[in-house]
Amino acid sequence: MKPLILTIDLEWYYNGNEQGKTTDFSAKSLSSRCQYDQHQIEKSTLTILKILKKYRQKITFFVVAELDQVYPKIIPQILYQGHEIALHSYRHDEARTANALEKDLTASQPFQKKYGCIGFRSPRIKMSKKQLKVIKKFGYQYDSSVYGTTIFDFAGLKILPVSVLPFTKKQLQKIPSNLDFALLKKCIPFGSGMLTGLLQKNSRWLIGQYWRGYHQPACLFLHSWQINKPYYPAKFLLKSPFMIPYSFECRDLLEFFCRYYRLLRARDYLGK
Repeated sequence: MKPLILTIDLEWYYNGNEQGKTTDFSAKSLSSRCQYDQHQIEKSTLTILKILKKYRQKITFFVVAELDQVYPKIIPQILYQGHEIALHSYRHDEARTANALEKDLTASQPFQKKYGCIGFRSPRIKMSKKQLKVIKKFGYQYDSSVYGTTIFDFAGLKILPVSVLPFTKKQLQKIPSNLDFALLKKCIPFGSGMLTGLLQKNSRWLIGQYWRGYHQPACLFLHSWQINKPYYPAKFLLKSPFMIPYSFECRDLLEFFCRYYRLLRARDYLGK
């Protein structure tokens, strides 16, 4: 079986307020978000763990740190089953500056030490060169907050890009490199949760093309809330049509990846 770096972003599920907007979610208190979630995270994670155990596969979970307060039994269970725990910020707020990221990483330090996190992925896969130096300062050894082709080094860190297939240029190793129209003009970001959710099993062709071009395992991610069918009101999808690909259930897709690929933990592939 060909190797594949499949990762899970373990984070809050939110499908919008009465106006179909999601911008107010980060302002809600922890108890409000927990009440809204209604154990979606717990249900999805247990489903993921059950499937991975069935196929004896080990992967990396990028986890929002504050979830450990809400579901104190879930993350230890992930670790107990042999999976890697990496950080996906403290509460899934986008850190727009190096100072904001430093505050977020400071809040996440107890979680980092508790679970031995050496990897980081920012919300919305956005990262600047200055921010990467902050990540290194906090003791992380690799980052997966850019879209690109193959692994490269920066500021003493291993950079594990979420995989893309360029249209012309053979390599894409750039910081920053987030999912925007400029990126879409250059490549197919098939490693994103959006494209993976939309393409489902058809993503196998792109994974194969990537392997033939670079002879490295592709790096993909799914959100935890994509595994059990997410519900998005019509009003929300009308306001945010880019979320339509996220409305497809990915449980069968996870099983598909487990059956046809040898899944790798990020830290193992990077030799960490």
